[in-house]
Amino acid sequence: MASETANLSGTAENPSVDLSLFTFTRVLNEDPHAKTIAILGTYPSSSHQSALHATDTAGPSSASESQAILIMNKTHFDSASIDEYVRSDIGEVKVLGINDIYNWLLGWTKSSTEAPRGADVKMTLIRDATEVHIRKYSRQKMIMVHETPELYRSVVVPWVDAIPPERIQWVHNILEGKTSETILSATPTHVLLPDLKWDQSTLSSLYLVAIIRDHTLRSIRNLRKPHAAMLKEVRADARRVAKETWGVDPGQLRMYFHYVPSYYHLHIHVTALTLSMGGMSVGQAHLLDDVISLLELDPDDGPGIMQRRTLTYVLGEQHGLYEGMTSAQGNPEVVS
Repeated sequence: MASETANLSGTAENPSVDLSLFTFTRVLNEDPHAKTIAILGTYPSSSHQSALHATDTAGPSSASESQAILIMNKTHFDSASIDEYVRSDIGEVKVLGINDIYNWLLGWTKSSTEAPRGADVKMTLIRDATEVHIRKYSRQKMIMVHETPELYRSVVVPWVDAIPPERIQWVHNILEGKTSETILSATPTHVLLPDLKWDQSTLSSLYLVAIIRDHTLRSIRNLRKPHAAMLKEVRADARRVAKETWGVDPGQLRMYFHYVPSYYHLHIHVTALTLSMGGMSVGQAHLLDDVISLLELDPDDGPGIMQRRTLTYVLGEQHGLYEGMTSAQGNPEVVS
C-alpha cells in the first residue's frame, strides 16, 4: 500500500522499523488455526520519521506517538507474553514494503538471527491507526445480510460517498507510481503487483492484486457490460505474468473480487489455488470468471445485472455498514 517512496529510516535503500518502540496496549484478535494475532499499541507517528533513528539527538521519546496495530503470523502466539515477544525477542526486522501508514515486515527471533533461515514471523505494522482500523482487526460478531438494489442505493452509496479520500491515498500512490513496491505490470487499464501479505517466495501462497485505474469503479456494483473486455484484459495479463515469472499455469490461479471490499476502489485478487484464507469464502468472494459471464448477459442499455441483483454477504458488527444494514434488514420494503 502506498504514499510516497517514503520509508522509516529516511533512506529508500535501507528502510528500518524499530519494534522496541512499540508499546503494547491489548490484543485485538487472535486465531490459533490461522496462527495469527493482531495487537493494539502505540508507536511513533509516521509524521515523525526521525524517531526511528537511535542516534538522533532528540531521541525516540521526543516523537509524537499514535495508536498502531501490529498483525503477526507464525506458529500460534502466547497472548499472555506477546508484549515481551514484540519488544525483546525479535532480533532482526526487514522491511518488505512501505506505503502510506502501512509497513510490511519480516522478523527473526534472536535465537535464529545467526542462522541463514526463513523468517519466523510475517508482520504488518499499521501506524497512525484510526478507530476504523481498530474495529476491522478486533474480534466481532458476524451476520449474513442481503443487500438489495434499493438497500445499496439508500444505505451503502451514502456511506461509501462519506469515506474520506485519504483512506485510499495509498491506492492512488500505486497507480501514480509513487511507491517503492514491485510493479509486475502496468497497462492503461490496471496495475498488477504482489500483495504485501505474500512473502514473494512461497509459490503455494502466491498472492497478487490488480488495481483498476478507473476511479469511478469502486466495487463490482459499478460494473456494466462494456467493462467485460477490460476484465478479460486483466485476467490475460495476470495469467501471463504468473506463467512468465513463476511458471504458474492459468489453471492454478484463482481470481476473484471481494464484496463488500476492504477498500472501495475496484481491485482483483489473484492467488494460487493452494492458498486458503478467509477472504475466499462464500459470502465474500466473487470469481472473476463468473462476474465476466454475468456482465456478458447484460442488456446493451438500462441497468446492468450488478445493479439489479441482490448480493448476500457476511458483515462484522465493527464494520461501518453494520448498523445501517441491520436496521434496514427489518424493513420489508428494503429487503424484499
